[in-house]
Amino acid sequence: MGNLKKAINRFMSLFFYCSGFYYILKFINRKKIRVLMYHGVDERQTDFILDDPTLVISTKNFEEQIKYLSKSYNIISTHDLVAHIKNKISFPLNSVVITFDDGLKNNFINAFPILQKYNAKATIFLTTDYIDTLKINWSNKFYYFINKIGLNEFVEEFEREFPAYPNLIEKIGHKNLTENMNFILKYKIDENIREKFIQRLYDKFGIKINKEEIKHLYLSWKEIKKMADAGISFGSHTSTHPVLSLLDYEKAEKEIIDSKKNIEVKLDKKIHLFAYPYGNKDSFNSNIKKILAGYNFLCAVSTIEGFNNLNSDLYELKRISIVDEPFYYFKLRIEGLEGFIEKIQHKAYRYFKRRRY
Repeated sequence: MGNLKKAINRFMSLFFYCSGFYYILKFINRKKIRVLMYHGVDERQTDFILDDPTLVISTKNFEEQIKYLSKSYNIISTHDLVAHIKNKISFPLNSVVITFDDGLKNNFINAFPILQKYNAKATIFLTTDYIDTLKINWSNKFYYFINKIGLNEFVEEFEREFPAYPNLIEKIGHKNLTENMNFILKYKIDENIREKFIQRLYDKFGIKINKEEIKHLYLSWKEIKKMADAGISFGSHTSTHPVLSLLDYEKAEKEIIDSKKNIEVKLDKKIHLFAYPYGNKDSFNSNIKKILAGYNFLCAVSTIEGFNNLNSDLYELKRISIVDEPFYYFKLRIEGLEGFIEKIQHKAYRYFKRRRY
């Protein structure tokens, strides 16, 4: 069913593009602001990251996208975005903001030269505990395990370790088994228990991570400083990338403030930009927004898909996730076609459901 839906979406996207509907969408959205969300830019998929086109796009595709944006859109900074919304000043027509989450090393190696080439502004949100250390996030360990050993083995071990979750993996209702497992580990299992479980699996299956692989996963402070000196802005993505809404107030505050202070000390400048880890509606709440406002953050970006306007909540800015797809799809995606297609499908489903009953 998932592959059929994807094929239908792809066909509809190509149809709308070839029909010229893209230009109508661009005209309709000309006064809105698009905040694009990237993660990695590389030719190869690291074993620490899920094999997912939303997480790593090719250098070739990235350059094609930035070249197009620099010619056909107004690329503004995140700080410019904040100023326009705070002061209720209309955005330049067809404005776009470029952001990166997590602070992967390929942002420096592959993305940075392209951004410089086209004089494109961008913001990178850093998860500071993984900079110049040999630490990695639990999700990196999870993906590393399933890439090296296998997802089925992980699920078998999980069901053996947590018998209180019978059939929960199938009941979550997410797109695939990997996402279901990730969801459970993220939201249902205590972080200390999760870490011990994953470590036990590493010991049982004899997995040893090469330290050189970890060194090539995240940015170094030296690379960050070089990019900052060249005009790239940086923001906080917490210290360890937790689900902030699951933490008590003090722990959430510490995650945010420690990261902010760390970046400020290293770059010798104030940091006012934030990106919520995971970024969906369940990952933050009013308390988290209160912490951000209290520590002088100007805005926070989510992973909620959509456009922004002058009335947008600065602590709940929407973004458009960029995927490693053909160029025509990129052009349609940044104009919201995916959401448009979903609305058509939803209306069609309701229509035929009424006709059926």
